[in-house]
Amino acid sequence: MQTKRTIYFIILVFSCLMFSLITSCSRSPGISIGLITDLDKSASQVGFEIYQNIQLFLKKTNHSQFKVVALSAATSDEVLINFEEMYDQGIRIFIIGMTSTAMKKIIAEKDTRDCIIFNLFSTSDKYSGIDDSFIRMAPDTYQESLAVSEYINSHFPLNKTLIVYDTGNSAYTLSALKTLTNQINNKCSILGMDAGSFNEKLYRTELKKYRPNIVYLLIGGNHNNIAGIITRHTMEEYPECCLIISPWLNTSAYIENSAQSSEGVIVPTLIPPQGKDSLVTAHNEAFSQYYHSSPKVVYSYLAYESMEILKNCVQNGKHTPAQIKDYILQTHSFSTLIGPLSFDKYGDVSRKYYFYTIKNGHPDYEE
Repeated sequence: MQTKRTIYFIILVFSCLMFSLITSCSRSPGISIGLITDLDKSASQVGFEIYQNIQLFLKKTNHSQFKVVALSAATSDEVLINFEEMYDQGIRIFIIGMTSTAMKKIIAEKDTRDCIIFNLFSTSDKYSGIDDSFIRMAPDTYQESLAVSEYINSHFPLNKTLIVYDTGNSAYTLSALKTLTNQINNKCSILGMDAGSFNEKLYRTELKKYRPNIVYLLIGGNHNNIAGIITRHTMEEYPECCLIISPWLNTSAYIENSAQSSEGVIVPTLIPPQGKDSLVTAHNEAFSQYYHSSPKVVYSYLAYESMEILKNCVQNGKHTPAQIKDYILQTHSFSTLIGPLSFDKYGDVSRKYYFYTIKNGHPDYEE
């Protein structure tokens, strides 16, 4: 009897060990990534494409060890709530597609030293040059405005420039204005208005006070619809002027709302010419195959790039936020979907801007 009990006990222990081994293998912990962006409100087109690009990366690479948890947020408070919820679940790697105001909320109210955060949108240079947990994927306002200033100086010397900026997004526009006014060589005037409460009659009245050769719309992507309307009014008032828009307005919504007025508009962008770049072309074809639509938001590509960099880190044995940060800063340069980029010792990115002209609703890149 004792022998039978011993045999039963051995079988029971062996069965438990096998069950434990099987379940532990099937429940591979993976690497959890928290995605926070607007998936269902004001900027949902942007957020939805961010999510689509991340899912496309997972499909194309079959990188099953990444487990992405996505939560939608439209306000700074919602971002903080979602961040804390994910943090409490043990998530320490984040991809966040929100404005500088939302990122400021996290910085002010949450200790993120044990995290790594891929910052897709926040371009305020107030967060540049700081040893923090953020990996900036989009150039800050200084780099962006410097590229625009150099373009104006080289292509339109001795012309009068009018900068129309959004007073309701001062975290972005005021910083950019400082660089633009310091760097543009020709005469520069400034017209401020709140894009969130745009008044067509008032804008036309103010616009008549200037006689610009060049107009630069310094407006964020959340107001690409309004920017399209502003473009129409500007071109009706000054049909011979050259109009340049901020990189954040590089969306289909802007072209749709500006209609024929967008013809000839100059656009700074991080995306290289698709016909000449096989990676971007192949990516867009895959995007269309999976989602039956074309990417409409340039900055959603940065989410895909973030996943590429994370994959590179993991393949080199870096799994924790501290290891990932050290690897990124030490590696310095990466080749990604939309071209080479490099990070400085603070995790701030440097990358090339391209310029194209809208012709018949399509981009015509400069050589």
